[in-house]
Amino acid sequence: HTRLLDRVYYFKLEQDLWQNYIVYGETYHCWTSSLSNTITQQNQVTSDYQQSLKSTEKYQHKIKQQLQDAEEHVEQHALL
Repeated sequence: HTRLLDRVYYFKLEQDLWQNYIVYGETYHCWTSSLSNTITQQNQVTSDYQQSLKSTEKYQHKIKQQLQDAEEHVEQHALL
């Protein structure tokens, strides 16, 4: 039961972290535009420099789904 709760709190922490990245990026206008694979390969750009608002929001959506799944597991365990 403790591991299930740990997962819930972990995903909540992740969610807060990525929300803060979005706020920071919007405040300081530091989002990059999406780069094509050709450009990244030609210029040897690593993924560290490819963080865009769209990819951050996509990752945040993934975390939201994982959080919902973790909360459902906690609820299922509580019913047993």
